[in-house]
Amino acid sequence: MFDDLGVAVQIDDTPDKEATFYIFFTNLDSPEGQAGKLSKAYISDMKSFEEIENEYNELDKPMSKELIARIKKGLEDDLNPKQYFYPYHIFQGVVDVQGVPIAGDMNLQKINAYREQTKKLDIFTFWDRNVNMEDETMTTEGRSGEYFQTTDTECNGKLYRIVLFFTNAKLEYLRVENLSNSDLEMIKKLKE
Repeated sequence: MFDDLGVAVQIDDTPDKEATFYIFFTNLDSPEGQAGKLSKAYISDMKSFEEIENEYNELDKPMSKELIARIKKGLEDDLNPKQYFYPYHIFQGVVDVQGVPIAGDMNLQKINAYREQTKKLDIFTFWDRNVNMEDETMTTEGRSGEYFQTTDTECNGKLYRIVLFFTNAKLEYLRVENLSNSDLEMIKKLKE
């Protein structure tokens, strides 16, 4: 993790030792991070202290000082950046990805519009890996989830996949994956 730059490199523990590069456009300090909604720090039932306090008030049960301290400590522990794969600072600039700019304030439609202008790049479409019984393949809404280009990129004999991850329609991170030899074999078989 390179906290000052807002980037990270993750090396897989596989025989190929493939690397994945991340550029983070949001982190735990964002509203999504504070709500426990980021993909690598997702806490489905996380509530703010104010929400918990309101629930106690609605039940007309006063909170003791000890309970308040325990709840605040628990929330602080849940949001401790040391336990999550996020940098302390986000990437502040613009990244040139295949000749197209990507910045943290851009939505998927704007990124895809730039890509379409090149006439040679695939747009980013939804990678439907959720289990909600709906076929959402190829959608381009950019709300939440992974969006990738259909054609993987080849460079110096290696194949790379570029993925954008959105949370609440906000660009969370850009991920560049170096595909392993087993991934390449699977892709070859699928193309046959």
